[in-house]
Amino acid sequence: MRVDFKHFEIELKDDPSYRIKSTGTPIYAYEFSQGAVIKNLIFTINKRAIIVRDATSKQEISSAILCENGGKAELTQDSFKLEEGQLWICAGDKMYSLDIPSLQVKWFINIDFGTIHSINFFGGDLIIHSNMGLVRINKKGETIWKFSEGNGVFIPGEGRLKLFEKHIELIDGNDQQYRINEYGESISKTDAAG
Repeated sequence: MRVDFKHFEIELKDDPSYRIKSTGTPIYAYEFSQGAVIKNLIFTINKRAIIVRDATSKQEISSAILCENGGKAELTQDSFKLEEGQLWICAGDKMYSLDIPSLQVKWFINIDFGTIHSINFFGGDLIIHSNMGLVRINKKGETIWKFSEGNGVFIPGEGRLKLFEKHIELIDGNDQQYRINEYGESISKTDAAG
């Protein structure tokens, strides 16, 4: 997937066959895990790569691969957000904030022990949709609130997460619909099937 951002072309892809700390020349300038540069051979499920190029010359400026465990989620437009020289991107159960264009780690956070499905803007912050529910964080990576209720697993899918100006609607794997206010409190719970 390629995205134009300011004077840059950003390529994002999953690279499951990449060998971390292999004896050959690394493909990516940086290999990150748990928010830090990888020092030893590790084995991870998720390997999400980012390559930043100059939009005009197509010359590579920087590249990195995020190597994390947790559940596997397909790379989509909802897997990342770009704003003001910052890339927020999920990999497995982690979320990174990377500087554009250097791809240096600003911060990272472990959202849940499963899978992150999407990153969304909400009220000047970020809403992270994961298996366990929702997490609202500010753009510095500080948790504002978490929402998880019942035994439901919060799976991705069209119409399962809707964001409004002052509230959020979320449907869990048991088809229970939750209406959550901007403070992370459940306003109502109904059966989404009708």
